[in-house]
Amino acid sequence: MSKHEFNIAFDQPTKYRESGKFVFKVFPNLDRLSDDELRQRIASKRTKRGWLDRSDFPPGSPGFLVLQAKTLMSALERLPREESVGRFPEIEMHDDGSVALYRSKEQLSEHPSTTEYELMKRLGSAMTVAMMSAFACELAMKAIRLTQYDDAQMSHDLWKLYQDLPAGCKKRVEKDYSDIQSIMKNSRHTFGKWRYFEFNIGDRALSAMIDTDRALALSKSARVLLDEAEIMGLSYSVKLRASQRATKIDDKHQHLHIKHDLYSNSTESPPR
Repeated sequence: MSKHEFNIAFDQPTKYRESGKFVFKVFPNLDRLSDDELRQRIASKRTKRGWLDRSDFPPGSPGFLVLQAKTLMSALERLPREESVGRFPEIEMHDDGSVALYRSKEQLSEHPSTTEYELMKRLGSAMTVAMMSAFACELAMKAIRLTQYDDAQMSHDLWKLYQDLPAGCKKRVEKDYSDIQSIMKNSRHTFGKWRYFEFNIGDRALSAMIDTDRALALSKSARVLLDEAEIMGLSYSVKLRASQRATKIDDKHQHLHIKHDLYSNSTESPPR
């Protein structure tokens, strides 16, 4: 047994190098509610004003929220690292919040009209990673809250949603990622306000939007929270089915009709 496995088994702190990768993750074995117990708990729930409850979502929604978050994070993996959350040595931040992309004379002579286009691509990629990771964090935390307490705040504020998580959940995710509290605080409005470029987010909003460290931190937070959603008994399945039908036109030609259907399902077995 490795040192890390030993520490995990006895609930002791474990540290990993920033460059290290998880080989596997040990999930705790929790006592789960039965389907009947879950239905009884949901039926007796009374929700506070300004909060979402089960009636605001179709059946099985906690699992589908996790599926949506997982889908977003899977899509972000397809972005080339150098175009999404990589370091941008050519980009310089100015004190007034403006941004400049610097190119050598040789680069400008080869591509004189592509500087702004390249800047927009890189800014867009970085913003996409940060905003979609923040949204995935929101979905995962609302799913966890719904499956445990049958309600969730009607908010995009990551810090508020994090504070509403069960104590056991926060303890586990903070062991996985010790900085997650500060990330939720400092990035609390990343999705809630950035998506509209709202004026009141500050003069240096654009600089924050392309902060690659923040994008990386939000992406890591989303993955840790999605692991916690799995621990809380939320799972899903996605299947693609295809069918085809041929229609004869004449002896040499026919039409081929192909239909694709996407089926998804979610399950929920929260801890007691």
